[in-house]
Amino acid sequence: MTGIAGTIFYVFQGYIEPSSAFSVRWLIIIMLATVIGGEGIEEGPIVGTIVVVVLYFLLARYAEISLIIQGVILVGIMLLAPQGITGTLRKTRVYRALLKSTTQR
Repeated sequence: MTGIAGTIFYVFQGYIEPSSAFSVRWLIIIMLATVIGGEGIEEGPIVGTIVVVVLYFLLARYAEISLIIQGVILVGIMLLAPQGITGTLRKTRVYRALLKSTTQR
């Protein structure tokens, strides 16, 4: 799937150059999508990709420092929610269900 997505992306680019295909920006985008969404969770990368695309459009006006802002967000997510957004939501749901079942007894 990743290869197909890359192929489609570069077909619509019109040209391929090594500096655009293998830049640090691509690595940051992939890491952001995986870490923000949640590793080891099926819907994690999908949620992460949505968040990364929204961040891309929000940070477009800060082109000079957008990589620094994305790096800070990446480190913040890794420290505050190591299981990502999806993992944190699942953990919260399980905790609420457990709390609810204990209070009903």
